[in-house]
Amino acid sequence: MRRLKTIEAFQSIETAFNYLNLVRNYLRFKPYTDCRGKRRIRSRKSPMELFQVGLSTKDWLKLSLLN
Repeated sequence: MRRLKTIEAFQSIETAFNYLNLVRNYLRFKPYTDCRGKRRIRSRKSPMELFQVGLSTKDWLKLSLLN
């Protein structure tokens, strides 16, 4: 509910889209921190690294501005 109120405050579709794009890219590059058991291999790796995506840079902010 709180996020919806944040999105309503943008006043335009473009700024809301840009905000959601930033959040999406942040979560894609945020490393896992507390994996245990079978998932221990995932610790300190981001979802993009786990899928072995070849990117020119790991800077999520720069990549979100390009989209």
